[in-house]
Amino acid sequence: MAHEGAGPEASSSSQGGGDTKSGAEPGSAPGQRLRGVEIVDTDGNPLGEFDEIASGTFIEEKSAIGFGHLHPRTGLPVQTVVQWAEKHILQKTVVRINNLQRAAATRPAAGGSPRVPTLGEILEIRKFQFKIMSTAPEIQNAVQAQLVRLRARFPAWEFSVVFGL
Repeated sequence: MAHEGAGPEASSSSQGGGDTKSGAEPGSAPGQRLRGVEIVDTDGNPLGEFDEIASGTFIEEKSAIGFGHLHPRTGLPVQTVVQWAEKHILQKTVVRINNLQRAAATRPAAGGSPRVPTLGEILEIRKFQFKIMSTAPEIQNAVQAQLVRLRARFPAWEFSVVFGL
């Protein structure tokens, strides 16, 4: 991923996507879907990327398919469903939420929307939705268990999930 525009101009990411004073949801204008929004530190180094922001919600898309591959040497699963959910739902979300406090600016990620919300707009968002392609019951159970952990750790946030997308 290129890090162009990471200088002073990146910290002035005033390309607003939403106007919270007019009643719009934080981070995006009504009906607007912004893809590939990156947060960066004071040196322009990436701290994380949000797949999509829509209606004042961070949306993360996950496939969660292809489990059951066995390690050639051990014969054990490379990664269990529970391990996947802990890493991709819990751990990565904790890091991303914590990195919001370290962020200095926003910018479009490679291939993302050309206009992105300001850091101030992003910081107002308190909703996180996961869109998971898989509908397997074991995936649903593992993801729901991690959402319980996220809700306990971040009680001011709303976490939800949609399966089969």
